[in-house]
Amino acid sequence: MSEDDWTELHATFRVEQPFDEGRQAYIGCNDDGGRFRADMLQLYEGDYVPWQAAAEGRENLFANASFEEGTEPWFFQHRENRNTRRTFRRASFMLSRILANMGVSAETPLLEHFSNPPGGRGDEAAEPLVKNGDFSVDADEDGVADGWTCEVTGEGTSRARERVEPGAEKWCQRATCERPNADGRSEVILVQQGVPVKEGQWYRISLRARAEGTNGVSVAMTIANTETWRFFFEQEAFAPDEEWRDFTFLVQPNDTADANTRFQIWHSGVGTVWYSDVHMEPIDAPDKGRWLAGLYLDEPEECDDPYRFFRW
Repeated sequence: MSEDDWTELHATFRVEQPFDEGRQAYIGCNDDGGRFRADMLQLYEGDYVPWQAAAEGRENLFANASFEEGTEPWFFQHRENRNTRRTFRRASFMLSRILANMGVSAETPLLEHFSNPPGGRGDEAAEPLVKNGDFSVDADEDGVADGWTCEVTGEGTSRARERVEPGAEKWCQRATCERPNADGRSEVILVQQGVPVKEGQWYRISLRARAEGTNGVSVAMTIANTETWRFFFEQEAFAPDEEWRDFTFLVQPNDTADANTRFQIWHSGVGTVWYSDVHMEPIDAPDKGRWLAGLYLDEPEECDDPYRFFRW
């Protein structure tokens, strides 16, 4: 068929038996990227004759055959040829890998999505919600960073503000409990008062931590209302080990408070823990942003190749 000229197409068929419910007539195109236009559709009894002859002498069983009255009662459906698309996606992925092995880089928009955390990035110029979260200030030199309290219960306890490693510019807060007290209690709790929260607002809370001699004990973190002693969100748990590790939590408070709040990190047991880089910032809802904007190119399907979704 010509791209610019109209071509008349026809097909004849025999009806073997009646069908009172009626039948569905359709035309379709299966070529990738193809487009077609249709007009002057007709269905009539008898042998084939050109459009003008049929229009003059026979009843057209199609209603609104030339779409002069809109598109009713016709309907239109679009479906993609996904097998062809999958092949193209996989071939593109393999070509990128081959080029990478040859030293030729390819664009990786997927990695750009992951570089932007859920909820987006906070305003770095805004006043921090957690004060002295890097533990860099200890004006009274009492071994606890200013703005914080560090309580250790047990025997052989100690606490100190230390550098994360000798000669480093970053600081951390250390707390040690060698053994339980006479009552069998051993606990470490790091607290900052007056951290504001807003009901319904999402926050990202992040920190770094490591531990020794705690036997993998779980550490809890939350913000409590000191008037009711209820948590603004369910406590988050994490388990630091001997290496410095980053921990991040997305939380949504159930109430609003500008004062009478208590940001707390605590655990029971013996051993030593170090905390550093405690940060809290308001963010957009985590179901917005990168997860819904361009992460997947295609609609996921059951038993499908997951790699084809990514724009490598």
